[in-house]
Amino acid sequence: SAAKAAMKSLPVATRIDLWKRPSGSANSAGSCAVRSISAKASSIAASVLRVWLRAAMAAAAGSTTARTWSRSKTNFGSAPFFSFLGGAPHVVVTALGHTSAEYGLWFFVPSIGFMAGNFAVSRLTGRLGIDALIWWGIALTIAGCLLNVVVYVAFPGWDMSTIFLPQILISFGNGLLLPTSVAGAVSIRPQVAGTASGLTGFVQMAIGAAAAQLGGLVIAHATGAMPLLLLMLAFGVAT
Repeated sequence: SAAKAAMKSLPVATRIDLWKRPSGSANSAGSCAVRSISAKASSIAASVLRVWLRAAMAAAAGSTTARTWSRSKTNFGSAPFFSFLGGAPHVVVTALGHTSAEYGLWFFVPSIGFMAGNFAVSRLTGRLGIDALIWWGIALTIAGCLLNVVVYVAFPGWDMSTIFLPQILISFGNGLLLPTSVAGAVSIRPQVAGTASGLTGFVQMAIGAAAAQLGGLVIAHATGAMPLLLLMLAFGVAT
């Protein structure tokens, strides 16, 4: 009681200071734990604030996000190839009666165009620019799909040639379009290049998966390649 009376006689500031001081090892350990938790909470709050500020900056830069998305969705240009990938084996082997070995031999043809398109990008980007090559890639993809339909109708006895040879032009257009669309999406805002790259890859794979499934559905009961070729043309125009 005497100690309490003595404590009450002290000034308020002194009593608060004495109360804050650790009285032993247990109080000291508890005080350290509280300080550690407080520091972690402050760190988490600072991290949340940084994330919020970045989100606010991204929202303010809506035009940048829109441009990134617009260049990402040019990956629709890969849909003709993925739909061909999903439907061509059934068309060639089941509908047209060719062997899987023949299909395998012919399937290397599209790779010629894609490799040539990639090589052209490496040579022409500095001269023509990314945007021009994107438009050239879209135009050549559409032209190749249209050519595929026309020659398949015009030369009915040459089914393998009319199906696979125009794929060179389509793949060449893809070879121009896909690398430049990725480079364009990444270069819009270098600070979020990883996000742009991830978005572009996601869009390409999502479109490719959907196109491959749709290609299989379209030619499920087909007796020729025309439904598949028309689907490829539709995807090319949609790009």
